[in-house]
Amino acid sequence: MFADLCGGNLSPFVQHPCAADRKLFFLFDSVHLLKCIRNNWLGQSDADNTFVFPDITDRSICKASLSHLRQLYASEKDNLIKMAPGLSYKALHPSNLERQNVKLVLKIFDEKNNHCCRHIWKQHTHRHVGYIEIS
Repeated sequence: MFADLCGGNLSPFVQHPCAADRKLFFLFDSVHLLKCIRNNWLGQSDADNTFVFPDITDRSICKASLSHLRQLYASEKDNLIKMAPGLSYKALHPSNLERQNVKLVLKIFDEKNNHCCRHIWKQHTHRHVGYIEIS
C-alpha cells in the first residue's frame, strides 16, 4: 500500500492531493511507536522523568512528568475505587523484559489517566496548591 501511494518508490511521506505545500505522513506499527515513546519517557534523565514535546495544534512546548502518574498510583493503590484503575507498579516501573509488554504501555497512555490528572490539577488550582503541572 505504501509503495503504491508513493508511486512505486517507498517514501516517508506523500504529497497532499489537495494542497501542494503540505505532505502526508502515514504511521504504521503503532504498537512499536507507543513502546518507543514510553521507553524514551522512562529514559528521561531528570528526577521526574519529564518528557518535553511540541503541541501539534499550536507548537507550544508541553511537558509530561512520569512522576505525576507515579504519585497518582501511590495515592490510589490501596483504594477499592480508583480514578486511574489501569495504573500499576509494573506499568510505571517495567523491567527490561516488561518494556516489551504492550498491555503495560497501554496502561500508561490510558485516557483515564489524562482525565484524572486534569481533574486533580483543577481541584488543586482552585485551592492554590501545586500538585500537577499541565502545560
